[in-house]
Amino acid sequence: MKTRTIGQTKLVVPDLDPRDLDAVAEPPTGDVLEVTASGADWSRLRLENSRIRASTFSDVNLAEAEWHGVRLTGCRLERVDFSSARLSDVVIERCEFIDCRMTGLHLSDTSWTNVIFERCALDYAVLDAVRTTGPVAWSDCNLTEATFMSSRLNTATVINSNLRRLHLEDCDLSGTDLRHNEIREVVGLASLRGTRLSIDQLPSLADLTARELGIDLAQ
Repeated sequence: MKTRTIGQTKLVVPDLDPRDLDAVAEPPTGDVLEVTASGADWSRLRLENSRIRASTFSDVNLAEAEWHGVRLTGCRLERVDFSSARLSDVVIERCEFIDCRMTGLHLSDTSWTNVIFERCALDYAVLDAVRTTGPVAWSDCNLTEATFMSSRLNTATVINSNLRRLHLEDCDLSGTDLRHNEIREVVGLASLRGTRLSIDQLPSLADLTARELGIDLAQ
């Protein structure tokens, strides 16, 4: 079993040898099992009730894709473009997303366990009713102007990521590790209840609290 540690979180990750996978170029119409794809243009790909398992994808264009009821298991996705894609009722397990573009992604009714987002752009993404059922980590990601709504992220770690104007609406983040991030411009103070912060983040937390409560700080 291959693992990685992000911050203080250990995650199980896919252990894949591309030599054991079948190379594909054409966009799939159903299940995707033990394949490798590189440089493919699969933009606007529509999948429903499909399995994607034990596969690697690099430099694949999935912009504006529409997936429903897809189960993504044991996959590594590197430099994959999910910009403006719409994914719903998706289960993601033991997957790594590396240097992926997810600008404007809309993700709803999904569950994650052992998922890593590393150096991914999730700016302006909307994540609605997302829940973590095991460890999940964002590392060096851009979450500028992203929105999490009605989500439960109790086993998440976020490290060295851009949280500028990150919107949190009716979320449960108790147990989430937000250390080593600038939280000053996060929107949604109530959703930070129970998160893990470091002492050096207290000034940023104070600024955030004063702003959201409309407190006028004067000398």
